[in-house]
Amino acid sequence: MPATGGPTTVLATSDHRVASIAVDGTKVYWVDASTSGVDTIGADGRIRSVPRAGGSAAILADNQAAPNKLVLLGSTLFWSTGGTWSNVSPGGDAGLWSLATSGDAPSGLVTGRLGVSTFAVDAAHLAWFDLLDPSSDVQGLFVMSR
Repeated sequence: MPATGGPTTVLATSDHRVASIAVDGTKVYWVDASTSGVDTIGADGRIRSVPRAGGSAAILADNQAAPNKLVLLGSTLFWSTGGTWSNVSPGGDAGLWSLATSGDAPSGLVTGRLGVSTFAVDAAHLAWFDLLDPSSDVQGLFVMSR
Protein backbone atom coordinates (compact mmCIF):
# COMPACT_ATOMS: atom_id res chain seq x y z
CA MET A 1 0.00 0.00 0.00
CA PRO A 2 1.41 3.44 -0.83
CA ALA A 3 2.35 5.69 2.11
CA THR A 4 -0.56 7.96 1.23
CA GLY A 5 -3.08 5.15 1.53
CA GLY A 6 -4.79 3.10 -1.08
CA PRO A 7 -6.54 -0.22 -1.45
CA THR A 8 -5.88 -3.01 1.03
CA THR A 9 -5.39 -6.69 0.25
CA VAL A 10 -5.95 -9.77 2.37
CA LEU A 11 -2.55 -11.49 2.43
CA ALA A 12 -3.47 -14.42 4.68
CA THR A 13 -6.13 -15.73 7.03
CA SER A 14 -5.88 -17.46 10.40
CA ASP A 15 -8.06 -19.90 12.29
CA HIS A 16 -6.47 -18.85 15.63
CA ARG A 17 -6.53 -15.61 17.60
CA VAL A 18 -3.62 -13.49 16.32
CA ALA A 19 -1.56 -12.35 19.30
CA SER A 20 1.24 -10.29 17.70
CA ILE A 21 2.57 -9.13 14.34
CA ALA A 22 5.87 -7.90 12.87
CA VAL A 23 6.94 -6.77 9.41
CA ASP A 24 10.18 -6.34 7.48
CA GLY A 25 11.01 -5.38 3.91
CA THR A 26 9.76 -8.62 2.37
CA LYS A 27 7.44 -10.45 4.79
CA VAL A 28 4.77 -10.09 7.45
CA TYR A 29 5.14 -12.37 10.50
CA TRP A 30 2.50 -13.19 13.10
CA VAL A 31 1.66 -15.35 16.10
CA ASP A 32 -1.32 -17.67 15.95
CA ALA A 33 -2.09 -18.05 19.66
CA SER A 34 -2.95 -21.45 21.13
CA THR A 35 -6.56 -22.48 21.39
CA SER A 36 -8.03 -22.68 24.86
CA GLY A 37 -10.83 -24.55 26.52
CA VAL A 38 -12.37 -24.56 29.96
CA ASP A 39 -9.37 -24.22 32.33
CA THR A 40 -6.90 -25.36 29.65
CA ILE A 41 -4.48 -23.81 27.18
CA GLY A 42 -2.93 -26.07 24.56
CA ALA A 43 0.30 -26.25 22.61
CA ASP A 44 -1.09 -25.65 19.14
CA GLY A 45 0.20 -22.11 18.59
CA ARG A 46 2.22 -21.16 15.51
CA ILE A 47 4.65 -18.58 14.19
CA ARG A 48 3.77 -17.78 10.58
CA SER A 49 4.81 -15.58 7.68
CA VAL A 50 3.57 -14.42 4.31
CA PRO A 51 5.33 -12.38 1.60
CA ARG A 52 4.30 -8.72 1.65
CA ALA A 53 3.68 -8.94 -2.09
CA GLY A 54 1.29 -11.84 -1.56
CA GLY A 55 1.61 -15.59 -1.86
CA SER A 56 1.30 -18.61 0.35
CA ALA A 57 1.51 -18.30 4.12
CA ALA A 58 4.16 -20.47 5.79
CA ILE A 59 4.36 -22.00 9.25
CA LEU A 60 7.80 -21.21 10.68
CA ALA A 61 7.26 -22.84 14.10
CA ASP A 62 4.43 -25.18 15.04
CA ASN A 63 3.10 -26.73 18.27
CA GLN A 64 4.03 -23.72 20.39
CA ALA A 65 2.75 -23.58 23.99
CA ALA A 66 0.65 -20.41 24.05
CA PRO A 67 2.86 -18.05 22.03
CA ASN A 68 2.09 -14.38 22.55
CA LYS A 69 4.51 -11.49 21.91
CA LEU A 70 6.62 -11.42 18.73
CA VAL A 71 9.60 -9.10 18.11
CA LEU A 72 11.68 -8.79 14.94
CA LEU A 73 15.27 -7.65 15.52
CA GLY A 74 17.34 -7.56 12.36
CA SER A 75 16.80 -10.91 10.69
CA THR A 76 15.80 -12.77 13.85
CA LEU A 77 12.32 -13.34 15.25
CA PHE A 78 11.90 -13.63 19.02
CA TRP A 79 8.72 -14.74 20.78
CA SER A 80 7.51 -15.68 24.22
CA THR A 81 5.33 -18.62 25.14
CA GLY A 82 3.04 -18.52 28.15
CA GLY A 83 3.02 -22.32 28.39
CA THR A 84 0.25 -24.86 28.61
CA TRP A 85 -2.21 -24.81 31.52
CA SER A 86 -4.59 -27.37 32.94
CA ASN A 87 -7.04 -26.62 35.74
CA VAL A 88 -5.17 -23.45 36.75
CA SER A 89 -1.82 -25.27 36.97
CA PRO A 90 1.03 -24.27 34.64
CA GLY A 91 2.65 -26.96 32.53
CA GLY A 92 6.18 -25.62 33.09
CA ASP A 93 6.80 -25.36 29.36
CA ALA A 94 6.81 -21.56 28.90
CA GLY A 95 9.85 -19.82 27.48
CA LEU A 96 11.53 -17.49 25.03
CA TRP A 97 12.39 -18.59 21.53
CA SER A 98 14.20 -17.29 18.46
CA LEU A 99 14.28 -18.14 14.80
CA ALA A 100 16.17 -16.69 11.84
CA THR A 101 13.78 -15.25 9.26
CA SER A 102 15.60 -17.39 6.69
CA GLY A 103 13.76 -20.36 8.20
CA ASP A 104 16.07 -22.20 10.61
CA ALA A 105 14.64 -24.37 13.39
CA PRO A 106 13.41 -22.53 16.49
CA SER A 107 15.94 -22.17 19.30
CA GLY A 108 14.89 -22.20 22.96
CA LEU A 109 16.63 -19.28 24.69
CA VAL A 110 14.84 -19.71 28.04
CA THR A 111 12.77 -22.86 28.59
CA GLY A 112 10.99 -24.77 31.34
CA ARG A 113 9.40 -21.65 32.87
CA LEU A 114 5.96 -21.29 34.44
CA GLY A 115 4.54 -18.40 32.38
CA VAL A 116 6.65 -16.00 30.35
CA SER A 117 4.65 -12.93 29.38
CA THR A 118 6.14 -9.77 27.99
CA PHE A 119 9.80 -9.33 27.06
CA ALA A 120 12.28 -6.97 25.42
CA VAL A 121 15.37 -7.72 23.38
CA ASP A 122 18.27 -5.70 22.00
CA ALA A 123 21.61 -6.61 20.44
CA ALA A 124 23.11 -7.64 23.79
CA HIS A 125 20.32 -8.47 26.27
CA LEU A 126 17.05 -10.26 26.76
CA ALA A 127 14.68 -9.20 29.58
CA TRP A 128 11.35 -10.77 30.49
CA PHE A 129 8.68 -11.22 33.11
CA ASP A 130 8.03 -14.78 34.28
CA LEU A 131 5.37 -16.19 36.58
CA LEU A 132 6.85 -17.10 39.96
CA ASP A 133 3.74 -18.08 41.91
CA PRO A 134 0.63 -19.28 40.04
CA SER A 135 -1.56 -18.95 43.15
CA SER A 136 -0.87 -15.22 43.55
CA ASP A 137 0.13 -14.24 39.98
CA VAL A 138 3.45 -12.84 41.28
CA GLN A 139 5.91 -12.31 38.42
CA GLY A 140 9.64 -11.70 38.46
CA LEU A 141 11.73 -9.60 36.09
CA PHE A 142 14.74 -11.41 34.63
CA VAL A 143 17.57 -10.29 32.35
CA MET A 144 20.39 -12.14 30.61
CA SER A 145 23.04 -11.52 28.00
CA ARG A 146 22.36 -12.94 24.55
